[in-house]
Formats: sequence, C-alpha cells, structure tokens
Amino acid sequence: PAMRSRRVSSYAFRLLLPFMSARRGVSAFAAPSGPQSAAPVLRLGRSDVPATASVLLLHGLGDSAEGIRGIVPLMAKAVPHARFVLPTAPIRPITMNGGFPMTGWYDIVGLNERENEAADGLEDAMAMVRGIIEEEIASGMPANRIVVTGFSQGGALSLWTALTRESEESLAGVVCMSGYLPKASSFALSPAGAQTKTLMCHGEDDPLVLLQFGKASEALLQEQGIQDLTFKSYPGLVHSINEEELDDVGAFLAEVLPPLAPEDASAEPEL
Repeated sequence: PAMRSRRVSSYAFRLLLPFMSARRGVSAFAAPSGPQSAAPVLRLGRSDVPATASVLLLHGLGDSAEGIRGIVPLMAKAVPHARFVLPTAPIRPITMNGGFPMTGWYDIVGLNERENEAADGLEDAMAMVRGIIEEEIASGMPANRIVVTGFSQGGALSLWTALTRESEESLAGVVCMSGYLPKASSFALSPAGAQTKTLMCHGEDDPLVLLQFGKASEALLQEQGIQDLTFKSYPGLVHSINEEELDDVGAFLAEVLPPLAPEDASAEPEL
C-alpha cells in the first residue's frame, strides 16, 4: 500500500509539469505550422487473460501514452480482463504556451473562460479517438464493452467523444478525471450519449481546471438529459490523480465492464 501511494504521488506531480511549463511559456522546440503526426497507439493487457473489454486512456496536455501508462496497472487491477488502449495526441502549437509546440488534443488559449473557447483541433481529435473505437469494434469488441477515460484535456476529449457519439449502441461508460466540457456552448448530448454511464472526478483545489468548470459541465450534462452521471470531488487534490480517485475509477470500471461468463467470451479478441 505504501509503495502504491508513492507511485501515484510521483505521477501526480509529473502531471503538473506540462501545465507549469505552459504557464511560463517555456519550450525547447521550435513551433511547427500545425499538428504533427501522433505516435503509435499503445495496446496493453495481460497475455494470460483474454481481453473481453477495452479501456481507452487519453493523456493530458503535454503528456503522452508512454507518460500516462504508469497508472494502467493500478486501473487494470479492477478489470484484469480489459485491454488498455493509449493513443498520443499530435504535437501542435498551444496558444497558452506562447505558440510553442507540445502534445495536445486541441488548442487552449487560457485557464479562465472555458465555455466559449474555440478549442481548435477538437473535431480532429474526436475523429481520431472514434477511429480507434471503430477499430476495437471491428476487432470483435462490442461497443458496450468499451470505456473511454482521460485526464484533464484527455478527460475533456473523453466526454465529447463518448457523449456526442451517434450510434444505436452506447459505449459502456466514460470517465473524466480533472476535466470539463470545452466549447460547452456547442455541446449537444446524443441519444446514445445520454445512455452512457459517466463518472467525473475532480480535485477540489485544482488551480488549473477549476472545480467550478467541472461542476458547470456536470450541470450542463444533467440539463441535457444524461441518465447516469456521478460526480466525485476530492478535498485537497490539485490538478492530479490520487489513490482515492483511482479506487473510484477502478470501481466504476468493474461495474460497467464485469467479467463475462465463459459462454459469452467465445469471440474474444487476441491481445
């Protein structure tokens, strides 16, 4: 237990670094003219347990699939039968970072007003993640065995991708950690999204994505008719992830992605 706590704390501190750099406008790279190619998608899972569920995990601004993969073993304890799918955002100029490049799902202008931000690149990011979802479905994974999760900007993208998805079948769930709905004035919950179980987690002392932004997103989703939404906040937690939050995320995953009975797993995709 002590080792687990240290691992989470170390990761939580590192999560802050891209934002700290962004606020100072520091970068070691020259700004490209537009988004650059993303790194390969990581697919992680236990070789001794067939995958009967898929969990997409989307990192935050300035991070990567390799950077966030450290929390996968902690999440996977709740769903050892799941495959974890981790894409990396393209490198793009970030206005809040003085136009210097970093991995980002969409552009961020500042930390204050979020509802009417342009969020340039959000549509392309959603298309990318939905393409991965369709790849999972094509491999034999039913939509109701897929959960989209994400931290910060990745959590924001998770909400947009899963809850505006037009399909006859809903995803199993969506998890947003320390995120919000960017471009909220343009957000429209789809019928499938309204049926998607949703968990939002937020630190009460988050100085970057304020708790009020998360609560405003919760209120909008309730107003638009989402049917199963849980919002959890954590006293003393800043813009990071702690052990209590990971326990809650694990419990949510275990609920929406229970193990399949042997007869239900006859067409399991291979890892």
